[in-house]
Amino acid sequence: MSLKRFFNRLRLGNTLDKPGLEGETLLTRAVKTGDLDTVREFLDLGADPNAKNKSGEAPLHIALTMENLKIMHLLLETGADIFKKQNGLTLREHAEKLELKSIARALRELEARKQEALIAAASAMPMGMMGVAIMTPPPMRNVVLRDHLKEDGSEKPAANDKPKKPRGGTDSRGPK
Repeated sequence: MSLKRFFNRLRLGNTLDKPGLEGETLLTRAVKTGDLDTVREFLDLGADPNAKNKSGEAPLHIALTMENLKIMHLLLETGADIFKKQNGLTLREHAEKLELKSIARALRELEARKQEALIAAASAMPMGMMGVAIMTPPPMRNVVLRDHLKEDGSEKPAANDKPKKPRGGTDSRGPK
């Protein structure tokens, strides 16, 4: 988020993202009109590019439905979440459902690049695999953890391996 957007957001609070009488946020209404300049203005004022209207429509999904690639690009540049679901579908899945094959292919490539960047950023963090597990989008979380365990050489303990009790000392019932 740019400094300008940050201060505008502080000044205006969440008023930009609250649905109005017809259930639309200012941004979702601007996306539906297809006016790129108005969308850019609301984003510059600090509108959340992921804020849904009362119908549960996200601005990015609305732009996809309208096949407005310029607005989609602007929303993605300003922080719209490509993995955010609407009616149980990610943006790529929504494009596939609408049979927008070239857009779906581009979104698949973008998803892969974002996932690689998230994994690289999380791997560089001191918290290690916990960071990868937290920062990796849910569709890839199990794959990333499974692949990391293979590379590490460590595997999960077998189901029949029981944790060994320490010898001597006390257990939960007191001294022996």
